[in-house]
Amino acid sequence: MRYAGKKWSSLLGDGMLNLCGGDSDRRVWLRRQWGAGLNASGTPPAPTNLTASAGNAQVSLSWTASTGATSYNVRRSTTNGGPYAVIGSPTTTSYTDSGLTNGQTYYYVVSAVNSSGQSGNSNQASATPQVQSKIQHVVVIFQENRTPDNLFHGLPNADIANSGTNSAGQTIPLTPVGLAK
Repeated sequence: MRYAGKKWSSLLGDGMLNLCGGDSDRRVWLRRQWGAGLNASGTPPAPTNLTASAGNAQVSLSWTASTGATSYNVRRSTTNGGPYAVIGSPTTTSYTDSGLTNGQTYYYVVSAVNSSGQSGNSNQASATPQVQSKIQHVVVIFQENRTPDNLFHGLPNADIANSGTNSAGQTIPLTPVGLAK
């Protein structure tokens, strides 16, 4: 670049713009930082610390904010390493991806966006949604002449009860019932 016949330096890779000009008798130096944390182009740095937590048919994502970001692009793939497709553009540092298939592993990356452009991708995070179930009732049918005591005797962590409580709070005895042959 030239200004009034003088040479000026250009953008450096460290995010600084160094300008110098003058003649052999005098020099003018100007150094301008584009902004803390921003790249030389003014785009935000890539988000960091992306984590993924699986739930029932959903994955919850969170990450560390990027300086200068006004929004984020969340990308998903079913293949480790991509390719990724944009699935959302939140303005916060979290996102929940829902309507997923339980048992399928999903891979995610996030990029930061501002008016100057988009950062590179964050680290990849993955999660596999699963059904989150609570066992409320267990029915065990015993073979003839078997009782809970002699059927489960010696099994580690076997919890043998001779009664239970129904939803009305009533105690109900649990007794083996013979099956017809």
